[in-house]
Amino acid sequence: MGIVPGFGGATHLVQKVGPQAALDLLLTSRLFDAQSALDIGLITDILPSTNENQSSSDMTEADDWALQHAMKLLESKIGHLPAQVVHGLKSVVIGTCHLDYDESIRHERGHFKNLWGGEANKAALFGDIRHK
Repeated sequence: MGIVPGFGGATHLVQKVGPQAALDLLLTSRLFDAQSALDIGLITDILPSTNENQSSSDMTEADDWALQHAMKLLESKIGHLPAQVVHGLKSVVIGTCHLDYDESIRHERGHFKNLWGGEANKAALFGDIRHK
């Protein structure tokens, strides 16, 4: 979107999954499966699949596809991110590690304000963005 989260989203994410995983998720907007979300601490449980007829080989193929898709998404997205957005996201994540909660929220909001309405934000808003 050409901005950083502005209402505590990055702060909460860093507190939930840690700075490294948060920065990865914020920079790449990558897709990941439930097991990956569990592994990084984003969720606490995985409910069983409602599709009991799906074989383990089908699930492995789906996981392989998802991994390949996420890698392609990373390659296509992060190389084109505007430097000011990357800087803002990194600053928000690092700030969350070193600031108390209220200061972290203010810090995040400051980056949000600086990027809102900027060139990257406008390009994202008026571009043909499709989330899959």
